[in-house]
Formats: sequence, structure tokens, C-alpha cells
Amino acid sequence: MRQTFIAAILMLLAGGAINAFWCVWLMKAFLREAPAIRSHADLVKLKRLVGFQMYGALLQTFLLVVPFGLFFLGVYVGALATTDVRYAIVASVVALVAGLYVKSVEGEIRGMPVSDEFRHEFAEIIDVWMNKMFPTW
Repeated sequence: MRQTFIAAILMLLAGGAINAFWCVWLMKAFLREAPAIRSHADLVKLKRLVGFQMYGALLQTFLLVVPFGLFFLGVYVGALATTDVRYAIVASVVALVAGLYVKSVEGEIRGMPVSDEFRHEFAEIIDVWMNKMFPTW
């Protein structure tokens, strides 16, 4: 039973790392495709990206929190020892580093050049991205 708990913990945390790198890949692809917001089409692409990234962030929360719940459950039922927390901690550090990289790429998007006619709508999209749980469009 111990191996099952450890495998589940590590698989969820690996899923978190994969999710983070997938989100980064999408954001980098957007930046390559649209280095500046110059048209309505660029804003539509940004909204699609931001919406996907917002749901990815919710998934990321699940993938990083549940393993610790599994750890405590495993300790409670006697399948894991308290020293087994090292599996969750090491994998979480990897996911945390990936998350920091995601934030740096988000910063590149927030700071990208925007033509004056789209500045207000761009600011609204960024505000939703940074301050809401779900996209509002």
C-alpha cells in the first residue's frame, strides 16, 4: 500500500510540472506569434490564452495540494511514515520552480507592447487574469 500512495503522490506532482510547462509553452508560442498587441485578432488570441491559463492554474492548485492530502491520509491509515513526506517535498520544489518560470513568462505578456487603441481592453484582460478565478468573457 505504501508504494501506491507514493506513486499517486509523485504522479500528481509530475502532472503539476507537466501542466506548468504546457502553460509556458502556450504562452511562449503566443509571444512568438504576437510580439505586440496591434489588432483585435491579437486580443482574441490573448483572451483564449488567458482563459486556458486561468483554468490551468486551477488545475495546478489541485495537482499541488492533493498530494499533501494523500500524504496525511497515508500517515493516518499507517501506509506511510512521516519521513515519506520527502517525496512530496522534493517533487513540490520542482513544481515550485516551474511555477516561478510560469510567472516570469506571464510578466513578459503583461509587459508586452500594446497599440493605443487596444490598451484599455488589454488592461481589462490582464486585470481579469491577475484578479479573478475564472475568465469573465
